[in-house]
Amino acid sequence: MDSLQKNQRYFLLFCLVSHQLIAISCAIYFYHQEQSLEVIFYITLTSAISCALTVFCIFKHHELATCIFLTSLAAGMLFLMVSSEHQISAIWCLLTLPAFAVLIGHCPSLMILTGLYFTAIIVLISGFSNKLLIGYNSTLIMRFLFSYGLLASASMSIENTRFALLRKDQPDNKIYGTQDFLTELPNRYFLEKKLEYWYQKLTTESRNFSIILADLDHCKSINDYHGRAVGDLALKKIGQLLSQELRRADIGGRWSGNQLIILLPNVAQDIATTIAERLRQKASKVSLDSKGVNIQLTLSLGVGSIARSIDLDALLSSTENCVCQAKQMGRNLVISA
Repeated sequence: MDSLQKNQRYFLLFCLVSHQLIAISCAIYFYHQEQSLEVIFYITLTSAISCALTVFCIFKHHELATCIFLTSLAAGMLFLMVSSEHQISAIWCLLTLPAFAVLIGHCPSLMILTGLYFTAIIVLISGFSNKLLIGYNSTLIMRFLFSYGLLASASMSIENTRFALLRKDQPDNKIYGTQDFLTELPNRYFLEKKLEYWYQKLTTESRNFSIILADLDHCKSINDYHGRAVGDLALKKIGQLLSQELRRADIGGRWSGNQLIILLPNVAQDIATTIAERLRQKASKVSLDSKGVNIQLTLSLGVGSIARSIDLDALLSSTENCVCQAKQMGRNLVISA
């Protein structure tokens, strides 16, 4: 599940919970006012939202929960408008604000709607309401506040869906750009460009350039026995360690499935080997807990340098061979070309 989908679900959950609380509060209020029709309406609305919450939380069906919620909002608005004693009252014109606020954008509209809603609450329950809203009783004010909340939520739900569709049609920078979506490190596309640049530049200038390939040991076993989520977490932790160990001039990122790479401009092979050994030692201190089972992480690393390679392909090939050799020798080793 990507961040956009998570945000959509959090937004829906917020709407469901907040309106459930509002509906229950209104039902209690009108019960004490002995207005049975209002009580029945809010109890029915509470039941509908409870149904949507059940579908969302237990059955994990986001779309169906959204449909139930929006249908409840529409039914609630229809009831409030038809049953109002002041159907053409000026206060109801304010209900057009949420629809217009949505037009200015996703995040700004959320802030504006929230601000307007709390402003309305302050005005309507304060002493100013007696002067500004002559003839509006407490029942009408409660109706308006709830109506405003309903329409604002409906408008935001529509805007949230529109925003999601727009984002869906645009390439995700973490997938198609320069960042790996899991480790949040530079991805292979970015790394290949940097690798070509630094190789050509430093070769021409006869300067040092080294690379380190780090392969997470037992990655397949971790995925098979503990689940892919645990395997992803292991790779993410190694990625975080890599970020902490890099100098400002170094470039590190995800090279392939369970492999990370570090580009070391102006670094000789012996120094690169020392850096790799330090990384190996720190990685061996990283562990995960999966259902009570401690998983110790280790790395097999290969070190290569342009001083011992005729071209870029040879550099990558020799470094990859070093990683394979480290695996064959028992893993958790650093092998230099």
